[in-house]
Amino acid sequence: MDIGIIGLPLSGKTALFRALTAAKDSGGHFAPGARVESLPARVLDERLEILSKLEGSAKTSYVQVALHDVTGMITGAGGAREISAEVLGKVRAFDLLVIVLRAFESGSVPHPLGSLDPARDLAEIESELILADLEIVERRIEKLVASSTRPKKEREADEQEAGVQARIKAALEAGHPARSVELSADELFRLRSFQYLTAKPVLIVLNIGENDIGKPLPASLAGRAAVAVSAKTEAELLELDESERQELAAGMGIARPAADLALRAALAAAGMAQFFTLGPTDTHAWLIKQGEPAVSAATKIHRDIGRGFIRAEVVGYEEFVKAGGWKKLKGSALVREEGKDYPVQDGEIINVRFSA
Repeated sequence: MDIGIIGLPLSGKTALFRALTAAKDSGGHFAPGARVESLPARVLDERLEILSKLEGSAKTSYVQVALHDVTGMITGAGGAREISAEVLGKVRAFDLLVIVLRAFESGSVPHPLGSLDPARDLAEIESELILADLEIVERRIEKLVASSTRPKKEREADEQEAGVQARIKAALEAGHPARSVELSADELFRLRSFQYLTAKPVLIVLNIGENDIGKPLPASLAGRAAVAVSAKTEAELLELDESERQELAAGMGIARPAADLALRAALAAAGMAQFFTLGPTDTHAWLIKQGEPAVSAATKIHRDIGRGFIRAEVVGYEEFVKAGGWKKLKGSALVREEGKDYPVQDGEIINVRFSA
């Protein structure tokens, strides 16, 4: 899964990137031109750690995603718009967008728009995303309308697509994202190549100062997929040894690192889920779409397991931990036997029975 970190310059995107990937310090991307720095990141899920200890596994395998730190967007007209267009062109390839909003004060690093206002910044960024999509929709509609000389069957397909594009255009012109338009599975398939920015899932990260750790999110983010992270603090904590880091984090009210909080929230925003497989050699987390069928989950473990799928033994995380592990659950009604089409839910422990 590819996750793009975007936002205005000096919002703390690179600090968040460091906190999520444990990367060493690097320069910001305020220089002109679109740049992307990419690194893998582990989703440090507390549940996986507990399961691994419970089963006494020799190895713990976390879900891994690809993170991309993107040059800061410059909003406005003229040359600024051209730079943003180049930046957003690179962003289209990502599966999910993390929008970083600055909410920390810094006398030495002034806000590029002159004052702190996360709600204004979010509106600016989302406006840029909508404008970028609108340009693509308008060009596509023009092309479809101009293709009147094509064979009848192809013209009919063009007319159908033009109708869908017109619905998206109307939403964008009204200030709504493309994902607000209800589309059928067939329509989504037809539009997949356009990679509309506003069709992508979004997680908002409010980048707060150390003194604001633990405070609730502002009302302006109510109903949005959002978390608050002190990116600079989290990145600096990673430079300490384990014992000192845990002590300082606890003193500042950081119960879990950003690599857990933000990345798990990102997966949830994208409609993704984790299921777990356990054993003495490895406790393993796997990434799937929420509700994906059990046979697909089995195939992620190994193609042969999916091919020879017989049934899945499934138990919820909380029930599993409360019972004390597989051995104590043997023969329990808590372990359900499910077929190929069972929709796997986040946090479930699965043992697949299959034929070789």
